[in-house]
Amino acid sequence: MGKPYQREIDELPATYAWALACDIDPLTALLRPFAGRPLIAVGSGGSLSVANLACWLHELHSGCVSRTCTPLEMTERDAGATGSGVLLLSASGKNPDILAALRESIRLEPDWLSVVCGAAGTPLARVARAIDRASVVEYVMPSGKDGFLATNSLVGFATLLIRAFAYPGDQLPLTFEELLGYKDTLSFLAGRSEGDLSDLVRRETLIVLYSAATKTAAVDLESKLTEAALGRVQISDLRNFAHGRHHWLAKRADETAVLALTTPPFDSLCARTIELLPEGVPKVMVRFPASGTRSALQALIYTLGLVKLIGDSRGIDPGRPGVPDFGRRIYHLRQPRKSKRSSSIATWRKLHAIGAARDVENVSYWTAARLAHLHNLRSQSFDTVIFDYDGTLCSPAERFVGPGKDITSELNRLLDAGLCIGIATGRGRSARRDLAPRIHRHHWDRVFLAYYNGAEIGNLGMEKCPDATESPAGDFSLVLDALAADPQLQNACTLSVRPRQITLEARSNISEGHIWALATECLRRASLEYIRVVTSTHSVDVLASGTTKLNLLRYLASARQSSHSGILCIGDRGRWPGNDFELLSHQFSLSVDDVSLDPGSCWNHAPAGCRGTAATRYYMAAMRTEPRGFRLCLPLSE
Repeated sequence: MGKPYQREIDELPATYAWALACDIDPLTALLRPFAGRPLIAVGSGGSLSVANLACWLHELHSGCVSRTCTPLEMTERDAGATGSGVLLLSASGKNPDILAALRESIRLEPDWLSVVCGAAGTPLARVARAIDRASVVEYVMPSGKDGFLATNSLVGFATLLIRAFAYPGDQLPLTFEELLGYKDTLSFLAGRSEGDLSDLVRRETLIVLYSAATKTAAVDLESKLTEAALGRVQISDLRNFAHGRHHWLAKRADETAVLALTTPPFDSLCARTIELLPEGVPKVMVRFPASGTRSALQALIYTLGLVKLIGDSRGIDPGRPGVPDFGRRIYHLRQPRKSKRSSSIATWRKLHAIGAARDVENVSYWTAARLAHLHNLRSQSFDTVIFDYDGTLCSPAERFVGPGKDITSELNRLLDAGLCIGIATGRGRSARRDLAPRIHRHHWDRVFLAYYNGAEIGNLGMEKCPDATESPAGDFSLVLDALAADPQLQNACTLSVRPRQITLEARSNISEGHIWALATECLRRASLEYIRVVTSTHSVDVLASGTTKLNLLRYLASARQSSHSGILCIGDRGRWPGNDFELLSHQFSLSVDDVSLDPGSCWNHAPAGCRGTAATRYYMAAMRTEPRGFRLCLPLSE
């Protein structure tokens, strides 16, 4: 099993050149939704080292907390992914543990789920692509599959992530030799080491001290030396070592060596720490003076070379150490399925939204509210249903092409039964352009669109609706003047102007929440605090007074001469400042994603992991038509 480790070391320059030449835009787009939210990065083996690097880069560039998880740790979570982004990393995209982690990630309903694979057409990617608010990037490494230890996949992934997270102008060197400052990996290893490597590699126990930028290298070195049975490894940052871990050397100095991987401004601290260690303990200090991200990559490559030296000293090829039969059997064991939550998923979503503890009193209250809402929905007959568009009828992947066949066939089924359908969207004419070919023409007069968040309403047959003027109406020009004059907004996003709506879309890795905060503060400074700012799946909308999706609810109730109680509302952004907040405050409302804090409305009763258009399809399947409308036959229990 595997291939010669020296061959893998020799392939590193080509892998680095490939990673520099790769199109990084898909990976940058994949990481963009993580901006402004915590990150959980999941991997095993070498991919766990990459997950560690991803977390460090995320914290470095976003300021948000992050943590690494093994697949087993992910499956042990009962909560905690909601409100976060989850990033799954895998070189092969097919090992049983990462597939189990994906299943559990879907169940935990993170804000965004992303998968990065080092191969094409993987089972992991296929499952992820079927999920709303999930994205996949697959890169095929030129070196092929790694040997027993992750080498070229590690350097390839690390280089790609550093490029994707980089600030403008923060570029990696153009060649492998320029990156290391030496002709090859082993020359770099010898030239960068301060101390005698020959003594260090002969010791059975290695203590590895690290700074923040070199932690990933320390984590990976521990993994490789353990997996290949090359030695015992303890890792610690430079200061945590002082809190008792140094005592190992007082009792085991004759079997232990110390490797310190340091970067500015920790060089002096590292040198003083090394000087105080007992005589006779082999000590090697390695300084990486480059920028933080470059030092992280240099340290990874350094430790790959060190594994080669330690393997040579033990007479073991790290790329082909031999795998025992019991190891193969252990690898192919399957993780147990997660047991059910103590409360229903719908109740859990509300508890998370309000930030309430899952104690008996809270669970009992919200369980009763859930059942009351379900009974209310099940007892009502509806003749009209209003949908949000993006995130509800259209998945993010369908944003530029329109709703999928499953959704549109259900829409036509409901229209065939005589229902009226409303669609409330922040879009303009693109919504009609994408939807009209999918709806049977004889139904167009019963499909009503509220464009620009309710600024203008027309049926599907009205070709000149909405107004496409690209200038604000009346006093709304004051709002445009305030937003256009704000330098932070100008740098962060682009502005699209309509008579009663201004849409802000991020230029780079900036979250909708951050843009919302910038726009809200800007308007308050201009004494325009009465202007509402709402978020959608992919943008932030600034709305003129009186512009609301509720306009469609009122319009349809009046046009059909029926009460509001005959109208069901479905959307995805039900929690303020989501642009469906007002629409889903209607007592007969359902969310396919975010829920509000109101116990009487905006519940998400879809099964666990069923979000976005999948939840819409679930609700549509529960709509049982009858002569004068339909009833919603949702189950009372999961």
